Amino acid sequence: MPKADELAREQAYLNHARQIREQKRELRLDGTGAKANGHRRGKISNEGTRLSDSLGSPDAPVAIGRVVDSDMSLYIGHASVRADDGRMLVINWKLPAAEPYFKANHQNPLGLRSKRTFKMEGHKLVDFEEVVFKALARQVAALESTVKEPFQGPDGSLLQELDYKRSGEMRDIVRTIQAAQYELITAPMDQVLVIQGGPGTGKTAIAMHRVSWLLYNLRQNLAPHNVLVVGPNRTFTRYIKGVLPSLGDHDVRHVTVADLAPSITVGRAEKLETIRLKGEARMSRLIRRALSLKVSPPTEATVDGLRVGARPLRLTVDAVNLAFRTALDQRGPYAIRRRSLADTLSTLIHHEARDLPAAVRETTAQELTERMWPRVTAAGLLRELFATRERLSSAGEGDFSDEELSLLHRRPRTSVTEEVWSQADLALLDEADHLIQGEPNKYGLIVVDEAQDLSAMQLRSIARRSSSGAITLVGDIAQSTGASARDSWKDVLANLPRKQLHKVEELKYGYRVPRQVYEFAAPLLTTAAPEVAKPAVVRIGPADPGLHHVTREDRARTAVRMAQSHAGKGRFVGIVCADSCRAEVERELNEQEVDWRDADQGELGSSINVVSPHGAKGLEFDSVIVVEPAEIVQADPRGERLLYIALTRTTKYLEVIYADPAVRHLNLPAEPVESPREKVLQEVSKDQALASAATSTPAPVPVATRPIRSRPTPLVESIAQALADELRQKAAETVKETIYAEVVRRAAELLAEPEAEQSSDGS
Repeated sequence: MPKADELAREQAYLNHARQIREQKRELRLDGTGAKANGHRRGKISNEGTRLSDSLGSPDAPVAIGRVVDSDMSLYIGHASVRADDGRMLVINWKLPAAEPYFKANHQNPLGLRSKRTFKMEGHKLVDFEEVVFKALARQVAALESTVKEPFQGPDGSLLQELDYKRSGEMRDIVRTIQAAQYELITAPMDQVLVIQGGPGTGKTAIAMHRVSWLLYNLRQNLAPHNVLVVGPNRTFTRYIKGVLPSLGDHDVRHVTVADLAPSITVGRAEKLETIRLKGEARMSRLIRRALSLKVSPPTEATVDGLRVGARPLRLTVDAVNLAFRTALDQRGPYAIRRRSLADTLSTLIHHEARDLPAAVRETTAQELTERMWPRVTAAGLLRELFATRERLSSAGEGDFSDEELSLLHRRPRTSVTEEVWSQADLALLDEADHLIQGEPNKYGLIVVDEAQDLSAMQLRSIARRSSSGAITLVGDIAQSTGASARDSWKDVLANLPRKQLHKVEELKYGYRVPRQVYEFAAPLLTTAAPEVAKPAVVRIGPADPGLHHVTREDRARTAVRMAQSHAGKGRFVGIVCADSCRAEVERELNEQEVDWRDADQGELGSSINVVSPHGAKGLEFDSVIVVEPAEIVQADPRGERLLYIALTRTTKYLEVIYADPAVRHLNLPAEPVESPREKVLQEVSKDQALASAATSTPAPVPVATRPIRSRPTPLVESIAQALADELRQKAAETVKETIYAEVVRRAAELLAEPEAEQSSDGS
């Protein structure tokens, strides 16, 4: 059948299914609200809205594709749509029956004859890609003959999806879930699962779809309000929070790790050494000991002079001490044991003064309790602890050196309400609040994004909120920065409970970052994260990275001009600045009256955004402008990782602006490392020549030869030397990997020839 006729037939089917879906939406919205009154009507209306949302947005396509087996065809969509006669027109992507759509491949088609992926513009079907699995298996076998190892690449629908414009909110990727991603989405909940993935591997989208899939398939045991999603900052939380509602899942709690602490004023700056120290697990012992030192057993002075109203209180020290010891030996938080002591003392005083009002007796019991077991808050405890060396030394008990205690010691404000805290204090306050007040709200499933940066104390804060130990961690060790930067996931997992299996899964393919950009940034990993495996990047972007050498006077003007140029073409733009030039870029934006947003402050506009390398983590833009890469490297102990993050935030275009000539010593290539696409396609058939090239000594990768006007720093020199050595060692592998990635892409291209495929096997 000609493709135009097939498009018309599919469009008619989709129109019918959408009509049924919208009819059901109207029925759900109407519900029985008309029969109810007042508050009941409001509750029914809200429930009707929620049920309507479970059908997906009215603007969303009713289906994303279909599969065909020997007996029938199934259409896959965001939600199931059933006709009035009971026929299933579309099935929910979360149902087991939809699994073959995501998992079938040329090696194991799972009983499918074909898979069709729709390209929609609104509700209009403009195209589709079809995989005929028998034909694909033959084509892949032919392509595999050019390399020694078999491969499993992405289908064309994923690459197509990546060409959509980015926005301030993350899109869902149901239509582009790949087999490897689907395995992680549907993995058992009861484990500590780490999803390690480089830039653009889709790890955050996988995590959100995992939540949605688990909520649907475990709905008898897991409710949305029982799921907690923890992000690194409010910008990132805002960026991803629309994904789950778009999948029909509401009431999942999205927070930053800072939101877990008691509400206090944050704004205190601290040394890196202090921040690192406050993140260590031994701080929990310091806080526990400081709290235990707040209580003291009774003495004669404790009970001396106490009166019940006008009457002296006749209680012995032994009787009070027995009550104290009973409370001390109990298990539980500080406040609960304090209440137990107060209740016991109230009973003792009742026997001594039965004739006096209960309020009078209770006041005396509270006064006596306060002398032995004072009321305390998390902020009050830490304020007192950090205020004097004596308290710190007593609570430290040999765990901390004098130098470390000096880092913790600080002058307090006049009152606890005036105290200003640092970001590093937040996890300590949460620890103290847990010891004082008891367990926080618990969640059946916790998902943590950018988990590689969390300190031991922050991980403790998250772990105590898990009711079962079911935690999914998402991140990239190569992007681990900050005071608690990690080099291995073992360091992270060591701070999480062992109630469940610990498992680390690595994403193999990079889909979103263009290959030219990734090859431009990848040399930084030689020193930034040599143990991290590089993903196979399978997508070619529209342009090579641009390198722009300017004067210091012109760099802000150039950055703003380029940002406006990209934004003028409808692109979502991120300007990633070194801290040293942030102020001048912002000033230039304001002088030019450019509408922009500060992503580090939780803002994320649809056009131009300014963000630090730290704040850019996890975000994606159509176009990224990196200003002064050498200064990004020099400004932080993990500067190579920060630059790697900055360079890989784009899905299409990258511009690098620099005045500092030391950028050339970062060994970032002026031209893409790989050959042009046409040349690679020609070389696929030259097996012997490639094998010879892989074993010979390669020529060095060319780098820019602009004159250096000032000597680079020793740090940058060491980076340059290490990168150069690694590139020479890896040059042969680069040739092989280039061909490998091209084979993956070529397989995807062949999927766009459905008519030829069908005729080739008679399907």
